[in-house]
Amino acid sequence: MKNILFILLFISTSVFAQQNEKKWEKVIDFENEGKTKSANELVEKIYKDAVSDKDEAEMIKCFFYHSKYLLLIDENAQTKILNNLKTDINRVSIPSKAILNLVYAKCLNDYFIQNNYSIRNRTNINTLNDDFLTWTAVNFTAQINLILKKFRK
Repeated sequence: MKNILFILLFISTSVFAQQNEKKWEKVIDFENEGKTKSANELVEKIYKDAVSDKDEAEMIKCFFYHSKYLLLIDENAQTKILNNLKTDINRVSIPSKAILNLVYAKCLNDYFIQNNYSIRNRTNINTLNDDFLTWTAVNFTAQINLILKKFRK
């Protein structure tokens, strides 16, 4: 009985993997043809399937592709990417959280470095809101350090 269940499980996972590979091939084809919106829509479908199946590797892969396409098609891409990242961090297990938190800290640090002059000219406030576009240098430093401290324990 166990052997039958194992074989059934193996067959179902290999069929699912093949379906995803075909979808990813379509995504790459859309991208090569310059059809960024179509590629993004297909990545969103793959992501929804990955969330429902709790396939964290697929979710992370979708995050990177979706972020790449957002940067091309959306004006508010940075904010959406960081919000998507926070959502994904709350959905995944500890090893995947580590990867995504590192990406989050890197994104914040890169934004801070690129916009250092204008950020350093902002007036310091004591409250930290969710909109990183209004953060001061103190807020960025504190948030990045907080994220990185989680992994030193």
